[in-house]
Amino acid sequence: MILDELIGIRENEDSIREITSKLRKEMNDKTMQMFLRTTICFKDIGRFEGKDKSLLYSDEYTGNHIAIFECELKSPP
Repeated sequence: MILDELIGIRENEDSIREITSKLRKEMNDKTMQMFLRTTICFKDIGRFEGKDKSLLYSDEYTGNHIAIFECELKSPP
């Protein structure tokens, strides 16, 4: 009976070590996580006109736009 309890304790300890190891690996992977972010400015890409040839924007509108592209990169081995 004592032997069964000791075996159970040993199995629990192994299980806890395995869980801890998995968590440590996951935390290391998160630490090594990298993103690629690119910002692009499109200058004067044109203005839209209404059917009656009126501008849809005020005179202060420059036609410039900023686009931000971002993607997650794979973790290095």
